[in-house]
Amino acid sequence: MALELIKEYLPYITSLGFFYNILKFGPGVARSFVDKCKVREFDIGDIFDELTEGTLHANSYITTEGYLLKYGQVFKPYTHLNSGWNVSKEKDIIAQLNKKNPLHKGNKSDLVFERERLLMPTQVIPHLGEIGCAFIYDSRFSGFVSNKDLSKSSNTDLLIENNKYTKPILVLYDLKKHSQYINKKMSLKGKIIEMPQEIFSLLNIENDDDIREICSNFYRPKNENNNVICLSLLEENSKVNFGFNYNLDQNFDELSIPLFVETKLDKFRNLESEEASQLIYEMLPNTVHKLNPSFGEKAWLLHDEGEDASSFPSTNKINVMYKDPGTVGFYTTTSLVDSEKYSKDLDELSTYINNFSIDYKNLSKKHFGEKDKLDITFLFDYNKKELFKSRDSNISFSDDKQWSNQKTEVSDTLKWLGQKSKSPIK
Repeated sequence: MALELIKEYLPYITSLGFFYNILKFGPGVARSFVDKCKVREFDIGDIFDELTEGTLHANSYITTEGYLLKYGQVFKPYTHLNSGWNVSKEKDIIAQLNKKNPLHKGNKSDLVFERERLLMPTQVIPHLGEIGCAFIYDSRFSGFVSNKDLSKSSNTDLLIENNKYTKPILVLYDLKKHSQYINKKMSLKGKIIEMPQEIFSLLNIENDDDIREICSNFYRPKNENNNVICLSLLEENSKVNFGFNYNLDQNFDELSIPLFVETKLDKFRNLESEEASQLIYEMLPNTVHKLNPSFGEKAWLLHDEGEDASSFPSTNKINVMYKDPGTVGFYTTTSLVDSEKYSKDLDELSTYINNFSIDYKNLSKKHFGEKDKLDITFLFDYNKKELFKSRDSNISFSDDKQWSNQKTEVSDTLKWLGQKSKSPIK
């Protein structure tokens, strides 16, 4: 009987001893204990709301879980379009169309183009010193955002599908300690801080309503306070752990991601749109005319109402867009869960653009009397720049100095954050 009573009250006795030790070793330990108890768990979409309402404060620690990805939809290139036109992949498309419209029957040799919705481009934020930037998405995240619903021609709203889970929060992490968690499902304990200006200046989100909506979990310019925040894993008390089934291929059958490169053709800046588009069309290998010469050599350039740029119908998966004066965008999609497919698609895109730069150099010599280089002004991942560098092209981002990771580009704020991480920036 006495043994049973001891077992029953042992948890309470243990707890009393625990609190006695807190009192014994002073208020410092007590404060530490209380602070640990105060760390709350949040969904990604609730953090900024509670911060705005005052129920959560800047410099507080929080815990959350989700997918920590390198990629964020934080910039919309000038030539981005909501949709592109590609040859239909359906085997019996001609027969299906003939059945629907028997008065205008097509032949088996005919090409049928379908309008495809394009994902908004993603971007990898370059690291500064030993500090990396990533985006944490809710654990219910199912894919990146398309710009508009093509089934509703009058729709001008973002297509966030059913969910708010496509809106991430930017995370600062230590490259030496946390790189193994990138593109994984994970849980973290991080500190809410004001985003350093050096990081914010790389995002280019201020001038586009769609991008501001996607970034609204960490950027709210109309707030009186706390306009731009991020989660920092650079503090000593921060923690990161892998989630259950943490690999992406354990959670997604497919996770499509856009690869986008934007370029400038300096020699085209004074050309009329029709002449410029015709010259570009003649350089492209995946046009209707190249596949079937009977379509004629005149450029096919399609422009949708409300769009700033136009697109060339594509006979493969690489879409090319054009906007005056002389801006050309290249778009394709790949997979984040299939590394072999990612490598193959990236190789095809870089080869396509490098060949285009050679053709542009030769065309410049023939048409304008002097050679010119292709100027790459936007790249989805700056770390991939070596794949697109050649003697026929330039990489010339306007903020290239900030992206060069020079020691002088790291501010006092970033140095301080680095020192807090026990992996200081040198």
